[in-house]
Amino acid sequence: MTYYIRYFIFTISIFLSITGYAVDPIICNSANNGTPANTQDGQTYSNVYKCSNTYPASFPSIQSARITWPGYNSAMAQVDNTENGFGSFTANATDSSNHPVTYVYEIISGPGTVNGTQTGSFTLTGANGSTVVRITATADDAAPVVGTPITVQVSKVPIKVLAFYNNTSETIYPVIEAPTSGVVPPVALPRDPWMQGLFAVTDVNTFRFQATKLHRVYVNGTNGIAPKQTALVSVPFYSHLLPEPSGGDVADQYVDWWSSMRVYLYDVQSNLIQTQSEPGVSPVTLYSPGPTCISGCSQTEVFSATGILPTNDPQQLTEYTFADVITAASAPYPINLSIVNYDYSAVDQVYLPVAMEPFGSNLVGYTGTVLDLTSFRNSLSTFLAETSWPVYAGLPYPRIPGAYNVVVENSQLTPTGPQTTALTNNWNDCLANVSNPNHVNCLTVNKLFVVKNYQNACGNLGSPTTAQLIQHIYGYVSFCATPLPSSGSDFDAYTALQYNLLGYAQDFNPYTQLIHRALRMNVYAYSIDDAVGFIRSIGNGLVVTVGGDTGLTNPQQYDRKKVITVSPGTPPPGPLPIFTHYGVCSKTASSGQLGRGESFSFQLPNSSFPCEITLEDSNKILYHFRLKAPAPLTSTAADIDCTAADNPWCSSVQVTSAQGISTIAPNT
Repeated sequence: MTYYIRYFIFTISIFLSITGYAVDPIICNSANNGTPANTQDGQTYSNVYKCSNTYPASFPSIQSARITWPGYNSAMAQVDNTENGFGSFTANATDSSNHPVTYVYEIISGPGTVNGTQTGSFTLTGANGSTVVRITATADDAAPVVGTPITVQVSKVPIKVLAFYNNTSETIYPVIEAPTSGVVPPVALPRDPWMQGLFAVTDVNTFRFQATKLHRVYVNGTNGIAPKQTALVSVPFYSHLLPEPSGGDVADQYVDWWSSMRVYLYDVQSNLIQTQSEPGVSPVTLYSPGPTCISGCSQTEVFSATGILPTNDPQQLTEYTFADVITAASAPYPINLSIVNYDYSAVDQVYLPVAMEPFGSNLVGYTGTVLDLTSFRNSLSTFLAETSWPVYAGLPYPRIPGAYNVVVENSQLTPTGPQTTALTNNWNDCLANVSNPNHVNCLTVNKLFVVKNYQNACGNLGSPTTAQLIQHIYGYVSFCATPLPSSGSDFDAYTALQYNLLGYAQDFNPYTQLIHRALRMNVYAYSIDDAVGFIRSIGNGLVVTVGGDTGLTNPQQYDRKKVITVSPGTPPPGPLPIFTHYGVCSKTASSGQLGRGESFSFQLPNSSFPCEITLEDSNKILYHFRLKAPAPLTSTAADIDCTAADNPWCSSVQVTSAQGISTIAPNT
């Protein structure tokens, strides 16, 4: 046994010796000076050893990870008199060990709350000129780097922001366009009710703030937004066209940047540049701040125009209106500055993959599409291959017209005859063939246009030609000034035709199938597609992304059937408190402001539930209830939780519909 133990110890010693030698930084070699193989007692022998030290002369100091933030002092923050606003900073901090950098936001002085992204923007609520924001770049292995404190600036004019995220590999060129004034009943003259509401005008027939020209802003001039880059543009409610405008009684003294706006997204620079030299286009000098680049771009260029942009240009149309003005009320018109209205319009054509969402709010999902540019264009090409649908001629990539532009034989398109013939044949078959699944709806729609509109409402005899009928049906255009219905059984039959997606060859409108099924876009595919395309929400502006979802705070696509609306109770006019603020999935009322009797809506992912709803009244008292699940709601008992909430107030919260909740007024 002793023998085995000795053998084990010997083996381990040899192993450790070899291992130690393998990593020993001191290496020795022996030289034999004649020691014989067989030695004798009493003799002296010697060996010479030469050793070398492989240790470095000096050891480098141990390096800790370090954050480098070139843009630590490049930031701005701005609010208006609503105490809501936004800010931007350069989010270019890096960690030397490549660990992720996270930006942390805080208010270090003054009132307000700040909520920020990791991509260079943040929103402010309840802030004013004494508010100071601090942003810190942090990492899990490095000391934080504190950015220069940001003092909030206050704009005298209401402001919002447009945030453009170019997620493609191509440059995108945004153009913001303000419209000319139109007639808004009951006033028979062109006017701007948004400016009238903001300025609290009582004489709406005299102070009309009329605009007789279009005004365009070129974001970053003709340089656009480079691939994978972001640009933020501050958008004031209005700008002065004169040093001292008179107050709205003379035309063309202001530009309204909030009402009935269009944003064109170009992807070919030469076409963009050409728009600045079209007849009737002139550069403009503004005498108060206009839309201004605050991050990711260096300039804006402003032009006036007497005519629209070329309709066959390589661009995608989006639209927005900031604020709500109630023109049905007595002047001065009530105005709500917290609202954003927007849509991606594919009525006339579809060209680029665009998504839109409120800036600074994750309460609703996006409209449009987050498809990458290559996948989007591949889907367009597949549609063209299967349908022989025409395109706008002379462009490098497919720009596909809506059905109405096809049947009116738009001269800017490749030949439309084959597709017009196919649509006409489908329509005639739908009317005559009782086995056609659309037959009943086609009969209803045919009667609407021929009998109720063409003959009865418009006073015509006989019937329109087939070509005329097809054009008016696909455009949903009346044969006279009498409008077509926007609700009711006839309208429902027309909508059913548009959405009865049987396959491109059989569809009433193959273009609708392209938009809503192939591209999975919840946008306008025809002129009255509002149930899908138009969104109204609360926000500090808009996020517009091209070719991806970077920049969107809510990953869901907007679905009207999943939107929940809360209607807070309101007391009679008088001294009693009213609800003034609300919070969604929050213990504070920091999501937005409320006017008297105003409701609020949201659409959140399933992972957000249960979700605490908080209301704050004018006495700064908070009220809470918990919403257990997303829409569709089923009952008060199943969906509302008052545990640890505010009873008896919470016990009055009621589920009123699959998407509706009501409360009583604040406690008195």
